[in-house]
Amino acid sequence: RLQTQDQINGMGYLTDESLAERVSKGNGPAFDELTARYLPLIMVKASACRKVGLESDDLMQEGLLGLLGAAKTYDLAAGASFKT
Repeated sequence: RLQTQDQINGMGYLTDESLAERVSKGNGPAFDELTARYLPLIMVKASACRKVGLESDDLMQEGLLGLLGAAKTYDLAAGASFKT
């Protein structure tokens, strides 16, 4: 039986909020898990912008940087979910 990435890094059970908290403390595998969860959305958004002449690879990189920035600055006490 093949192991999923969630089973390999053991973080699949954590919420996005918990992962973001770990990312803000420098936990690389937590960012890997968030990336796995949000990469499909980033790809869709990058693809939509490609129609206006922008490179999808560049847009995906910007999307990943945005995800990293969001995870590092996420504040659970503010009352919003990470997804929003």
